Amino acid sequence: MIVANIKLKTESKRPRANLPIFLLALFALLYLAPAIHAQEQWHIEVVDDGSGHDVGSFTALAIDHDGDIHIGYNQTKNALRYAYRGPHDKQWYKMTVDPTGGTFISLAVDSNDRPHFAYNSLFLSGLHYAYWDGTRWTKEVIDATRTNHMTSIGIDASGNPRISYYQEETPEGHYALLLKYAYFDGKTWYVQTLDHHITRGKFSSIAVDSSGNPHIAYSDQGIGDLRYTYFDGTTWDNLVPDSHNADNSYLGIGNSIALDSSGNPVIAYFDMSKRTVKLASWNGKVWHTEVVDHLVDVPSYADRVSLKVDSQNIPHVAFYDGGIGALKYAEKDEK
Repeated sequence: MIVANIKLKTESKRPRANLPIFLLALFALLYLAPAIHAQEQWHIEVVDDGSGHDVGSFTALAIDHDGDIHIGYNQTKNALRYAYRGPHDKQWYKMTVDPTGGTFISLAVDSNDRPHFAYNSLFLSGLHYAYWDGTRWTKEVIDATRTNHMTSIGIDASGNPRISYYQEETPEGHYALLLKYAYFDGKTWYVQTLDHHITRGKFSSIAVDSSGNPHIAYSDQGIGDLRYTYFDGTTWDNLVPDSHNADNSYLGIGNSIALDSSGNPVIAYFDMSKRTVKLASWNGKVWHTEVVDHLVDVPSYADRVSLKVDSQNIPHVAFYDGGIGALKYAEKDEK
């Protein structure tokens, strides 16, 4: 249960007296200074070394109100694992949440700082959910339908989960790719198919507003459109923030949604044709789209950008540039 922190260290070596001064200075500039600078900027530690087992894929991260760190991840190809550390703890506390499932994990914490997971399993079909009630993990399969790939979870002010996901196949084994939504009202789970059009439903991302209403961004993979749906308390409304017709592009892949201070949606996504990361934002009347970054190449697999909007309504986007194999970060300059 305890793992030692592994920190970057620079070994202090006394320089040899017969080395010229300029060589010593060059050594310090090229070797010591970058190492010291890296040590000041980043603290690196191993959360779980696996003890001989493969761990760490499908990682999901959340930080609660007290600054506690919650991480969900996969072990030995399928088991869901959980790691927790308080801001002043010297160790990680780890446990297995579900030995039968743990792929495409999404994680959120509620107002009591308790973790909630949505995830899939390689062995058991359906949308899986796990929740820590303060004493034990409660686990259940919310929807036994054949699901796959991305899940997205949000929590309302009452601590009830809202999950977006998609149905991959029909009971007959045909591709469906239908957008689905599951929510808990405190007593009962409800499951809905939000878009019955085949090829719509992948790459969904959910955000929950202050009234507990869900906002979901997702993809129409059949034609390459970015789609958006939200519940206003009575009905679901559907919009197309960005269409392939607008710029002859195939877009809406890898979506990530966030809400600004007014509850308006902001969505980050890939434009596969133009090799860009784009941002679509709603101002209450119209959608505004813009290019965040031009990529050397888009990812060749099911990837997702990550978007957060801060208290000043400034968007922050993290994403992978598949052409150079690099992690990138973009922050919009509103000045």
